[in-house]
Amino acid sequence: MSEITRDAVVEFIRTDLLLGSLDLAGDIPAEEIDESTVLMGDGLDIDSVDSLDILVALEKKYGLTLPELDTPFVERTCRSVGTLVDFVMDRLAQAEKV
Repeated sequence: MSEITRDAVVEFIRTDLLLGSLDLAGDIPAEEIDESTVLMGDGLDIDSVDSLDILVALEKKYGLTLPELDTPFVERTCRSVGTLVDFVMDRLAQAEKV
């Protein structure tokens, strides 16, 4: 499998998940979504169901194993695009070590 880059994960989150699956295209221009984009609360205001959808989509796309999906994990991991990318990259790095 080819190496997955941070930029590729950001692009997947932006294009496929936020603008595609969650249909936020009318709320924010694609070029304004980057790693600093806040997802919950004062950001794009995605809810817990949207957060779970994003995490499951990342699990499927990158073959990740998700831990228990408790509220602190979801809030921490889905805080921003960058925290989601960190999660994916950390899980992929752990998988390479196995």
